[in-house]
Amino acid sequence: MRVRFGGRRRWSVDGEPTRLVLNGWQTVVFWIAYAPLAARGPPLGVLTVHYYRRRTAAAPVRMSPGAAR
Repeated sequence: MRVRFGGRRRWSVDGEPTRLVLNGWQTVVFWIAYAPLAARGPPLGVLTVHYYRRRTAAAPVRMSPGAAR
């Protein structure tokens, strides 16, 4: 259970700070797990903008019934 007592720090009911504390191998495991999540944001943004531009750039082409022959 977390209770906010003013200021920027968050403290749990037992008085311990609730920030993330990692040591040794925990740091390595954290970054191995977190890196793919952090790395996918920028390429996803680029792909989203490219998709939007591609879909809105040209008007849809409509073929007349006799043009497919």
